[in-house]
Amino acid sequence: MLIRSAGFGAGFAIATVVLLGGLYLWSIHPKAWTTDTITAGKPTLNMEGAEPITFHVRFPLTNHTGHEYLVPGPPSGSFLTKRAEDGTLLKVDDATWDEGLRIPPGQTVNVTFTWKVKESDYNTTYAELTAIKPADGSISPGLDKFITTRMDEWAGFVFFDYLDNVKIDMPRDWHLPDSKF
Repeated sequence: MLIRSAGFGAGFAIATVVLLGGLYLWSIHPKAWTTDTITAGKPTLNMEGAEPITFHVRFPLTNHTGHEYLVPGPPSGSFLTKRAEDGTLLKVDDATWDEGLRIPPGQTVNVTFTWKVKESDYNTTYAELTAIKPADGSISPGLDKFITTRMDEWAGFVFFDYLDNVKIDMPRDWHLPDSKF
């Protein structure tokens, strides 16, 4: 009887170790990234100027799941630019957005991402860019060229949700309303 009990205990211990080992291996297995659960529509881009120039890009994000989606803040979420030159992704370190925003199932909600571009990072100043002031009050040629060059560097944007492994590709096809300079 004692030998049977010891055998049962040893068998139970081995089964428990195998089960826990399997659960551990399953838990560290990387989860696949999804790209179709949350999608981005055509964005609107606004800018406001001085040193630094602030960019605001608003994307309509659509939730294609049957449950509410929480837009995570940093570090669980990251906003990146996609370089037009080679498609490389670059994290925008100072980006902010409506973190904690919830998108209901089947709904679309606008999310605005904001970041700053320092003219000094490109060896120029706001004063240099605005030295020539058009008589009609429009944007100065230097500032226009600076902004156009920065925008041409971006092929689009990407948002990574590291909690739910959601990748949101955001198109470059933006609409430019009036900006404040």
